[in-house]
Amino acid sequence: MDFIHTTIVYYNDRGEQHTHMIDAYIDKERFANHSEVDWKGVNGVVAEKDGDTLTIIQAGGWTSRRGMFVDLYPVR
Repeated sequence: MDFIHTTIVYYNDRGEQHTHMIDAYIDKERFANHSEVDWKGVNGVVAEKDGDTLTIIQAGGWTSRRGMFVDLYPVR
């Protein structure tokens, strides 16, 4: 497990958007699309919650090769 700053985005019954911040050790496999993410240097993600499923829509961080980066992932 890695320490990953996670912002979870979800919508209530009326379609209103809400966010919830988590600063904790997160198991990467918790995210439905974890295998699509290049985890090198990632220290923060934004994930959409649909029921019990979390899907990463942004992953960001820093590496010496890429500098600061944010990768975007489609919501399916």
